[in-house]
Amino acid sequence: MSDYLDPTNEELLKDFFVEAEAQIEVLEGNILVLENDPSNSDSIDELFRAAHTLKGGAGTVQMNELAEFTHLVEDCLDIIREGKIRIQESTVDTLLIATDVIKAMLEERRHGKIYAEDVSKIEKALRDILSEAQSPGSASASSGSSTASADSAGTSQPEASSLQAPGVDPDALSEYELLELKEAAQGSDILYAVRIVFREDNPMNTVGGIHLFSVLKSFSTVLKTTPDFDALYQDMFHPVVTYYIATSVDPELHRKKLEISDVTEKVEFTEVSDSSASSGYQETAISAVSSAGWGALESDAPAQTAPISRQQGSEQKADTLPDSEDEALTLPGLADNGSDDPASSPDARKRQQSGSVLRVDSRRIDNLLNLVSETVINKAAFNQISNDFADNFSAFQEAEGQYRERLKELFDSLPDYLEQIQHGRVVKEVKSEINERFADLPSVFNEFQGDLKGSVAKFRNASQNLGRIAGELQEGVMRIRMVPISQIFSRFPRLVRDLSRSLKKKIDLQIEGEDTELDKSVIEDLLDPLIHCVRNSIDHGVEDPSSRRERGKDETGTVTLRASNEGNMILIEIVDDGRGIDVDAVRRKAIDRGIIHPSKQLSDVEAFNLIFDPGFSTAKSVTNVSGRGVGLDVVKRQIEKLNGTVTVWSEHGRGTRFTIKIPLTLAIIQGLLVRVGKEMYAIPITSVIDSHRIKPSEIKMIDNYEVFNVREDVVSLIRLSRLFRIPTNESPDYHYVVIVGTNERKMGLIVDSLIGEEDVVIKPLRDHFTNSPGIAGANITGDGKVSLIIDVSQLLELGLRREKEERAQRELKIGS
Repeated sequence: MSDYLDPTNEELLKDFFVEAEAQIEVLEGNILVLENDPSNSDSIDELFRAAHTLKGGAGTVQMNELAEFTHLVEDCLDIIREGKIRIQESTVDTLLIATDVIKAMLEERRHGKIYAEDVSKIEKALRDILSEAQSPGSASASSGSSTASADSAGTSQPEASSLQAPGVDPDALSEYELLELKEAAQGSDILYAVRIVFREDNPMNTVGGIHLFSVLKSFSTVLKTTPDFDALYQDMFHPVVTYYIATSVDPELHRKKLEISDVTEKVEFTEVSDSSASSGYQETAISAVSSAGWGALESDAPAQTAPISRQQGSEQKADTLPDSEDEALTLPGLADNGSDDPASSPDARKRQQSGSVLRVDSRRIDNLLNLVSETVINKAAFNQISNDFADNFSAFQEAEGQYRERLKELFDSLPDYLEQIQHGRVVKEVKSEINERFADLPSVFNEFQGDLKGSVAKFRNASQNLGRIAGELQEGVMRIRMVPISQIFSRFPRLVRDLSRSLKKKIDLQIEGEDTELDKSVIEDLLDPLIHCVRNSIDHGVEDPSSRRERGKDETGTVTLRASNEGNMILIEIVDDGRGIDVDAVRRKAIDRGIIHPSKQLSDVEAFNLIFDPGFSTAKSVTNVSGRGVGLDVVKRQIEKLNGTVTVWSEHGRGTRFTIKIPLTLAIIQGLLVRVGKEMYAIPITSVIDSHRIKPSEIKMIDNYEVFNVREDVVSLIRLSRLFRIPTNESPDYHYVVIVGTNERKMGLIVDSLIGEEDVVIKPLRDHFTNSPGIAGANITGDGKVSLIIDVSQLLELGLRREKEERAQRELKIGS
């Protein structure tokens, strides 16, 4: 039996969580669309499909609390789709809160627990929406719909009955099959045949058999299906499916889990007796209920013969939720909702250790496969070249042997020629004879030389091809890790909506460049900084409607979230048309906090950068949004961890713009290799401003600091040899200085020599090396040596901290 629907299957759960998150994004995004455009039928259809898919997926992996709640949401979306109610602001609020509950349920399941919070209020709000459809204004439409539903059920039921009479198995078990099933049953388990008639009008009718297979598997052992399970798994509608199960409990207790309004028409339980092998079934049916809702009947209730409405089904389901913990289905291996430590179970720890799922365009995979095929061809070329070099070496040894023999023969014949000359032979004749006899000596290596040149040319071509393939392969792998920034941009419409309502402001969010792609590892760390910037723009930037009217502005403020490519960097801008930054207020706050001296004159740029200091806030009161001075310093620190920069520009009364620049990827970066003593270091090229070769006499001392004058700008210097305690020549003829940082904060690093630029593959440091200040990771160079990667932001913080300590010591001396 295939384990595809096994709820303990890690791959199945991983796929479900990814799909569920995508459906939740669809739900939330389209609900916000409906708030502005209630008649948008495309969004309504998208909402219904997303809820339906999420409900089916949750049922498949036995997350029943999620499936039940989502079903209630789906009921509401269904009546909205049918036009039975008018979408109001309260409707949107209710659906958004329901979406938050679905998120919370999913998150609890991800951590191995079952959502245990009280959802009765939101369920009541959803049922109020359902009851609104039954109000006098919409009663006719509702009754018409119910009649149509009943008619369709009435017409489809005889078709199903024509396929098989109730209670009769179409394929009577043979004696051998019955014996096999009896042997497969455990202990005192009783064999049942569960016959289910499915609705053909269900848009997902091809997966109904698989869905209910998982439900049956939760309380029994499924021994056999008719049709076979492999046939159920195919994309084909089966109107009737019979499941042979073995269980020690009364299956009637689980009827409500099998009766799904838009999936099943009829559910029958029949106990399989020994006589079934010869005469079919003994007609010992427990019950046969025609149902079209999630409502479940008590075991002693009379059988219903007419389908019930979706709304009634939902209400009945709410009334018959399992009261005991024994009735609730849990995923095997997951902690129950009473567990204090969700990570305590082995399965939960296993899930936490597993990596996240990344969806990739198949064309990018195809491109990689093409590159791999080229790599295989290139490998074969190198194998051939290796054989050629081996042949060249053999040819060289053979030519060398011939050369040695001919040379030995030449030297052995020299005494004879000298003796001939002594006996009066003319030297010219001797010379001519030697040239004629040993004329082949200079050409012994000619053939070897030609073959070697050919092999070297092939090697050069193969190396160039390898370089090209490696470059394209690197780019292809990086593109696989690339995801659109819309993954985080899509979360902001809801954030802006909730924030603007809590602050009683009118905000229009504009999103541009959401198709811009960047590395998944970067995008995961980018959400918090963007949230802080957007919150800052809404709270501090955009004025309230009355203030905007007084200033001649539109009541609705605009916040723009924009992304674009700039070389190998990503540029993200958060722009608002609010009040801008009050430089005077910033200056007064900085003086109050002792950040600057009262006599210091600040430029606009310097004032703007002060808002990134920890604890700095110009808010007059503390709210749940701002005023505590926590936010923009976190933004700066987080962006610098991504080897990026954040700047701000503002015009008082016109607005503010935050600009974030980060590299496309953190896995491979361009680095400037430098040497300090015998050690090699890599500095991210994005942090390098320029480099200089200076004489020791050009280094000046100011307040015990080494500084260097660069174009009338004084830059503090740090000797990496002293910082990392590396022995080196302290008095060379020249020093090399690498200026790093941003235009606002610079620092010069003194090194022994510059090696050059190179692609640097960042490898994280482990164990006790992770606490090394100023080191971001390690890189293995082409010759196999290890070079450490400089963390420029940490070095800047180190220099700033050292400067503050020195300043405090000087003030202490002056005061004493």
